[in-house]
Amino acid sequence: FDLLKDIAVNANMPLTYGGGIKSVADASKIISLGFEKVSMSAAFFDKPTLINDVTAEVGSQSVVVCLDVRRINNNYTILTHRGTRKTNFSLLQALELIERNPIGEIIINSIDRDGTFTGYDLELAKIVRSHTSINITMLGGCKDVADMSALEKHIGVCGCAAGSYFTFVGKNNAVLLNYNKPTI
Repeated sequence: FDLLKDIAVNANMPLTYGGGIKSVADASKIISLGFEKVSMSAAFFDKPTLINDVTAEVGSQSVVVCLDVRRINNNYTILTHRGTRKTNFSLLQALELIERNPIGEIIINSIDRDGTFTGYDLELAKIVRSHTSINITMLGGCKDVADMSALEKHIGVCGCAAGSYFTFVGKNNAVLLNYNKPTI
């Protein structure tokens, strides 16, 4: 919690924290440190009632469910624990469960595309958009600003995560310490 507090004090942007949130007290503490949202993945599937308890405490606008998705045998599969554990939920079952809960946002992480610079999984984004009305942020594979724009304009996602795109540059994937703000 001390590290999270230091991050929140020094960040000049809205923050979401995910990983290891197992109780209402965890979520409440993270929000009190200055984070705008908490993200849950495994806890959402392992303790389904926890989402309702957390949203009652911090509000649904502050609750995110992150789905780590990998294509296995031509089907989108939901994984947890950094992609090491398969859930018993298909993508559509997970989206149906999310729709029935007071959740403010979904992060869809395409494990197959993460860090590849090959473009977001547009098929995955279209499936998710067609099965939920909840705000969506896509993660994994961003190749350029046009890629982000296509997700927003043609599919209707509200956010595009692009960690590697803003961190690694050039043929050697050097770490970028400063960048010019792109125009979309």
